[in-house]
Amino acid sequence: MSEPSNVSNIPVGGWNITNQFVQPVWLLALWTVAYSLVLFVSVSGNVIVIWIILAHKPMRTVTNYFLLNLALADTSMAAFNSFVNFVYAAHGDWYFGLVYCKFHNFLPVTAVFASIYSMVAIAVDRYMAIIHPLKPRLSATVTRSVIGCIWGMAVVLAFPLCYYSTTRKIGQRTLCYVYWPRTAQDSFMLVPHCSGLIHILIQQVYLSVLWLAMSSTMYNPVIYCCLNSRFRTGFKRAMRCCPFVRLSEYDQMELRSAHFHINRQSSIYTLTRFESCSADPHNDRSDRRRSQGGRHGSITHNGVNRHGTRHTLLTHASYHGNPRGSTSATELT
Repeated sequence: MSEPSNVSNIPVGGWNITNQFVQPVWLLALWTVAYSLVLFVSVSGNVIVIWIILAHKPMRTVTNYFLLNLALADTSMAAFNSFVNFVYAAHGDWYFGLVYCKFHNFLPVTAVFASIYSMVAIAVDRYMAIIHPLKPRLSATVTRSVIGCIWGMAVVLAFPLCYYSTTRKIGQRTLCYVYWPRTAQDSFMLVPHCSGLIHILIQQVYLSVLWLAMSSTMYNPVIYCCLNSRFRTGFKRAMRCCPFVRLSEYDQMELRSAHFHINRQSSIYTLTRFESCSADPHNDRSDRRRSQGGRHGSITHNGVNRHGTRHTLLTHASYHGNPRGSTSATELT
């Protein structure tokens, strides 16, 4: 009985290993579209994130520099690793040579370490900003030094994978793998051999898990665009050539100037101190005596006169980029 057209026999010594990695054309086309979507969204989205941070001065903050580092790691993994992984998993044959085999095993581990350490740095920066708000933030020089240390640690930890990566030809197939040093008694080479149906199931599960792993590189730009107004404006500016993207006047001003918000808690806290000061009975009696002497001789400063009497506190904030115009004055008494 003849073998199916998508199965080929490869003799290796006394073994007859069946190459069952060849898939039907329609299934291979579906996986190609899925992996191409991940590659396009991840590379384009992370490149836009990098452009938003570098091209707009208000976006060059400590946290955003770490987000830039995270976007750089995701971009490198998606561009140099995702599609090569798909080709290797779909065909079971390494076409890219020994040098790229070493690079292929080295880069994703480096990017993963860089991503993890970048998120740790973001968490530490947020912790310091919330728990110790009065302490000075990291300077640009220190932030760049931290990013350099992150990549240095990632390269050192991933270097053994690069050093021990190698290729081996088995019959008509070439494998790329990491060959860790072993003793002569412990050396072995795993040659998978199973029935066709089980092999197809294992291959499809592996391609699904690999797609999920590679798709993690495209989620961050989507999250930034959905949850942050400035990143959303940056994405609109980057894709303004698309017919469905509309840039408003507020969007054009969003990345050019800093935000100004009314600090209501601070105003209420200040007012509370003023009220507590005027609630002193000695001050009240002195205020009544002064008010009987005349109403026009008092000098006010920041909403409170020099004698400590309660006065109207006006808080006014104006922001020229607000689409609703300037915010009205808030009067607290």
